[in-house]
Amino acid sequence: MTPTTNTLLTKSPTQLAPKATAATATALAAKEAFVAKPKPGKTSRKALTLADEETEYLKIALYSQTGCGKTLAIAHLLEAGLTVCCLSTDFGGAGTSSVVQFLKERGNSHLLKNCYSFALETYDDVEEFVFNPEAFWPEIYSAGIDVLFFDGTSSLQMCLISDKVMSLEAAGNATPLRDAGLFASSQDWGGIKNASIKIVDKFLRMKNEKTGQPWHKIMTFLESDTVKAGTAGEVKTGMLLQGAAAKLMEPCFDLIIRLRKKRVVEGAEKKMTFFYETESGERVITKSRGFKFDPTEPGDFGLFWKKVCGQKGIPTGKR
Repeated sequence: MTPTTNTLLTKSPTQLAPKATAATATALAAKEAFVAKPKPGKTSRKALTLADEETEYLKIALYSQTGCGKTLAIAHLLEAGLTVCCLSTDFGGAGTSSVVQFLKERGNSHLLKNCYSFALETYDDVEEFVFNPEAFWPEIYSAGIDVLFFDGTSSLQMCLISDKVMSLEAAGNATPLRDAGLFASSQDWGGIKNASIKIVDKFLRMKNEKTGQPWHKIMTFLESDTVKAGTAGEVKTGMLLQGAAAKLMEPCFDLIIRLRKKRVVEGAEKKMTFFYETESGERVITKSRGFKFDPTEPGDFGLFWKKVCGQKGIPTGKR
C-alpha cells in the first residue's frame, strides 16, 4: 500500500503563503513616480514670530441647518471692504443668490464685483484649485483677494470626494452597489476621510504666493445631530461630516460657530430672528481659540466680524 503524503506538512511556509494580488499598472506607475521623484534639498528657513503679519489670519467654520445665513456672510465681508473668492460645492450648485439680493436691497450692488465665484463640480476641480491655483485661475494672485470662502464642505465630502474615491478600483471587496457608487466599503471610507482632511488642510494653508499676504478662510457646513463624542455615546450637534473626518476637522479652525434661527413674537407680529451660538455645551460643538463672546451673539456676520477682528487686533477691511 502506497503511503499518503500530507502536502500541508511537506510544503514550505513560502509555498503555503497566499499569492499577493498583482499590482495594477496605475499602482505601479504611482509607486515608480513617488520613488523617482526628486527629493528637496536642505534650504534655510525664516522663523515667524507670533507678532508677524503672516500669522494674522482667521480660520472660521460656520455650520447650521439650511437657511440660517451661512452664505450671507459673504455680503457682510463685501460691505466691510474686503475682496472675496467664493468656491461652492454646495448641493445643487452655488447658493450665492442670497448675497446678490441682500446687497441690492441695501443699495450696495456695486460691491458684487468684489466677489469672484467658482462653482466646482468635480473633486479634480477642487484639487486643482488648492494644489495649483494659478493654473486654475491665472489672476488669483493679482485680484486682491482677502478672504477665501468655501461654501458647501459637507457636500464636498458626500458628493465630490466620495465619487472620486469610489471611481477608483476596489481591492477584493467590490459589490454591485459599490461599483455603482452607491455604497462605500470600509476601504472607501478610509480614503474619503483622508481626502477630506487633506483637501481642507491644504485649503486652510493657502496664501498669496506672490506677495506673501495670508488669506482669511471661512468654510460652511450643514448641521448634524449624530456626532458621537467620548465613550459614553452622547450625541452632539456639530458639523455634518461622515466618519472620523468629523472629529479630525475640529482642530483645523480658530472658530467653530453654530448659526441658529427661531420665530419670535413681537406684539401681534411673528418674525424670524437669527443668532450665533459660540459656547459649547453638553449637546453643541463650538470652538473659540482664545476669543471672548457672549454665549449667543446677534446673527449679523458684519458685527461678528468686527468683534473677532477687534480681539485679534487686525483690520476689518483691506490691510
